[in-house]
Amino acid sequence: RRDATFGQTRVESFRRVLAQGAAASEHAVDELVRIYVEVRAAEMHVYPDVEGTLETLTSRGYSLVAASNGDVDLALFGLADYFVGTHYAPSVGISKPDSRFFTTAAADMGVGVENGLVVGDRLDNDYHPARDAGMSAVLIDRRGRVSDPSIVRIGSLDELPDLLGSRRQPVVR
Repeated sequence: RRDATFGQTRVESFRRVLAQGAAASEHAVDELVRIYVEVRAAEMHVYPDVEGTLETLTSRGYSLVAASNGDVDLALFGLADYFVGTHYAPSVGISKPDSRFFTTAAADMGVGVENGLVVGDRLDNDYHPARDAGMSAVLIDRRGRVSDPSIVRIGSLDELPDLLGSRRQPVVR
């Protein structure tokens, strides 16, 4: 179904897999979804530079929005309080790399795209689509793979506050 949410699609996928093994009861599907979410959370990690950077940015008055094609619960990682909102593809019906993903995020926050900054780890999914939407962008290039001098990039998230400076302003495009 084209109108199904990400979570509904996941449940339906699990239901179909279990049905092939003749175990598609609602209880079995619910249990598989529970296990999936639990294992996903256990396997995900937060880089050591994340919380300190979020603390610095929020203390400087930045309004942070978690924007993702996924739907992870930030509270599981103790990060939810740093964000004023989330913009998750399963909820909004548009996913990256569609530049409308970023324009709708800005609109949902009540800000113009010229005041938004996207920080992401992929050129194709984050950096270029955000720039196409009229936003500033910074690439987190933790492995130092990008050498193009036209790309605004940092090697670690804890470099972001210095890049932004002490004032709230967009990064120059």
